[in-house]
This record gives sequence, C-alpha cells and structure tokens, in this order.
Amino acid sequence: MPGPVGHIENYMIALWAVTLVLTPMLARRDPARAPGLIQVYLLGILAIVVSGVRGERPQLLSDGLPILVAIASAAGVILAHPDRSRLWRM
Repeated sequence: MPGPVGHIENYMIALWAVTLVLTPMLARRDPARAPGLIQVYLLGILAIVVSGVRGERPQLLSDGLPILVAIASAAGVILAHPDRSRLWRM
C-alpha cells in the first residue's frame, strides 16, 4: 500500500518480526550471556503495546487483552532469566 499507511504497516511488520521472531531466536542460545537481546525483546514488547494505543476510548478485548499478554510475556522472561540484575545494566 503506498503512502503513510503502507509505511506504518511496513514499520509494524519489521517491529513484530524483530521482537517476536529474531530476538528470541538469537537469545535462546545463551540468555544469561545475552542481556542486550533480552532488553531489545522487552523494549520491542513495550513498543508494540504503545503503538497499539489509539485516540479512542479503550475496549476491553481489543486493547486490554494484548496489553495483558504483553505484561505476562515480559514478566515471564524477567522471572525466568537466571541473572535478572544484568537485565537492568547497560
């Protein structure tokens, strides 16, 4: 699709591909030694949630459910990480 809408769709496809496919594939080798990849994953999840915010009144299923899944996913990654303190360092 040409124009701004197509640009936004391409941006979202790339964001989802990096966040949900590429980063977990790279981090699964040794997550304890790759805190940067875990940070990219968590920031990508945050970006996906923020990009879904609209100027309308939020709906429970269309807005609330993806946010809850994103929070659960981020919490699962943080809780399962063997060295959580490294996630917060640069």
